[in-house]
Amino acid sequence: MFVYRFGAIPANVFGEVRLPPEIAAIPPFATLITSMFLHGGWLHLIGNMLYLWIFGNNVEDAMGHVRFVIFYITCGILAALTHAVTAPSSTVPMVGASGA
Repeated sequence: MFVYRFGAIPANVFGEVRLPPEIAAIPPFATLITSMFLHGGWLHLIGNMLYLWIFGNNVEDAMGHVRFVIFYITCGILAALTHAVTAPSSTVPMVGASGA
């Protein structure tokens, strides 16, 4: 239930499907951000954190803290939208920060 509430469901984001009121906790566009902070399991989370630690540290040093957060969120939203465009009628929730 939590993943359906906060994961990005392409059909919901594009307005093809509406979630029932008891499931829809936030507006569909907001799930593009919240989905970045959900993961499919411990290995998924650990893998994303490993790459963020290795590569994100250097990028943050070059950009600065605030610009890096903006860059990270923007890349995550664009990655979720890109994935959603490939299957706009999908009702499977997307989770993870791999695109960010």
